Amino acid sequence: MLVVGRPDRGACYEAAERAKDRLGLPVQVTIRSRPQREKAAGPFLAELRSRPLLLILDEDNR
Repeated sequence: MLVVGRPDRGACYEAAERAKDRLGLPVQVTIRSRPQREKAAGPFLAELRSRPLLLILDEDNR
């Protein structure tokens, strides 16, 4: 699970645990700032950029 911004880390890990329970698969949390996500290179972010993304909540919808 990629989280962009400055979230409550505890809430992210709790959400990942709930997702793991529902999916029956491990869910790893990766937290990046918006500039980190936009500028970062590497296989993880390259893979994410190549796939569809689902926006669950943005900064305007807190």
